[in-house]
Amino acid sequence: MFHAEHSLVQIIAHMLVAYLFICAGAVNASSKLRSRQHAEHFAALGYPLPWLVLITGYGVQFTGGAMVLADWHADIGAIALMVFTIVAMLSYHHYWRFSEPARRNTARLFFINNCGVLGGLMLIAEPALVRIGL
Repeated sequence: MFHAEHSLVQIIAHMLVAYLFICAGAVNASSKLRSRQHAEHFAALGYPLPWLVLITGYGVQFTGGAMVLADWHADIGAIALMVFTIVAMLSYHHYWRFSEPARRNTARLFFINNCGVLGGLMLIAEPALVRIGL
C-alpha cells in the first residue's frame, strides 16, 4: 500500500524530494532554449551524445521523482536521483573552476545545497544501500 509503513514526516519528505525533481525537470524540459543551452554545455564538457544525456537526465528526474512520490521502489528511484544529482554537481556546480567571485559563490551555494539533497536522498535510499552493504 502507498506509504503504508511510513510516518507522516516520511511521507511529507518523500513528497518534497519528488516535488524538487519533478518540477525542476518540468521547468527545464519545457524550454527549448534552456534544453539547447544544457545540450551545448554537455557538448562543451565533452559528453558524448549531449542530447541523449539531456533527455536521459529529464527521464531520471521524472521517473525517479515519481518512484519516490508513489513509494514504488522509492529506494531505487532515490539512487537514480543521487546519480543524477552528482552528475549535475560535477557538470554545473564545479565552483572550484570559477575565478569570478560572484559566480564561484553561486556555484558553491548550489553545490552545498545539492549535498543536502543527497543527504535526503540517502535516507530514502537506505533500504537499497543497506542491501548492497553500505
